[in-house]
Amino acid sequence: MVGINDYPGTRHDLQSARQDAEEVDTALGRLGVPGTNRLLIRDAQATAATLRRAVDWLRAHEADDAVVVFFFAGHVRKVGEGREAVVTADEGVLHDVDLASMVASLRARQGWVTIAACFGGGFTEVLRPGWVLTGAAAAGEVAYENEQLGRSYLVEYMVRRAMVAQGEVKVEAAFAWAHAALSRDHPDRVPVQFDHGPLDIDLRPTASVPAPAPAGGSAQPPASEPRSDVEPSPADGAPPPEDSCGQLTAGVVRCGV
Repeated sequence: MVGINDYPGTRHDLQSARQDAEEVDTALGRLGVPGTNRLLIRDAQATAATLRRAVDWLRAHEADDAVVVFFFAGHVRKVGEGREAVVTADEGVLHDVDLASMVASLRARQGWVTIAACFGGGFTEVLRPGWVLTGAAAAGEVAYENEQLGRSYLVEYMVRRAMVAQGEVKVEAAFAWAHAALSRDHPDRVPVQFDHGPLDIDLRPTASVPAPAPAGGSAQPPASEPRSDVEPSPADGAPPPEDSCGQLTAGVVRCGV
């Protein structure tokens, strides 16, 4: 999960991208994804080099039957006809074809890529069988923040309301709920989604999906895992916190809290 509010200078700063990434992290934690499987990268941490290392981190943690999640909230730039690029905190760019090449090296059977930014629906290069792309706006449209919500429309409705409040655990169901609600509440802020998989994406780890209840009893819900958090690392030009937590991943110090 990547969220960038703070860009160089002040003219291009955002107000809710970091909160968007944190909301996705919280939702995955509530669904049973352990902190060791979640990497939250915010503001100055989110350099172009760190994003590339983060995909290496995904590759190291995945398995054939895994579900990979890549979430980005920040600025996206149009760089040509049918071409987009995410803008990193150090004003670097990661082109759509580069991101597609990076995720193509992952072997996970399913993946959910979300671009909570302008032109997010243009990153269709990442799609392959079993993968889903969600964009806050279509390829030729801009996305908006809502100061009252404190999040993007996409994350407020699809993650905070559908996944967290309504308990939706599947990407397709959460998007359908958000699409219907936004079409009613804010019809000019409706997100887009492209689904290349025959099966719905269940965001719960396999081990945490409740088994059928035995006769005369009931299945117990999985125990929740501690939430993952991160702080800037020396690789990003900032000193580590006093308590380094002993784990440096993708140039980010990760601490369970």
